Amino acid sequence: MAIQIDTPDFSVSTQTVTLNKKTYRIKNRYNSRFDCWVLDITDTQNNVILSGEKILPDKDLLTRYNRNDLIGGYLFISSEDNVKVNRYNYGINKTHTLTFETFKERGENG
Repeated sequence: MAIQIDTPDFSVSTQTVTLNKKTYRIKNRYNSRFDCWVLDITDTQNNVILSGEKILPDKDLLTRYNRNDLIGGYLFISSEDNVKVNRYNYGINKTHTLTFETFKERGENG
């Protein structure tokens, strides 16, 4: 089952999450100048997995950088509709949610 990652209702937040049995730090920050959320992901040794990625509806965050194998799946923004992600509609029980799904859950070998 896909994991929805909670996003605290702060303009900047860092949290530790376990995805596919590995621990990562996820930093969400809202850029008011450009009216968008930006995501950074590091592993527990502070190795950068993703840095400065803009959050967009239904966007796969890792494939374009060939990073899926590092976490064993897909990290994407699941959306109830195609409305722009803004300061107040991103997080669990909101229009846009940060979601992780393993290769196995998608029926792939990875």
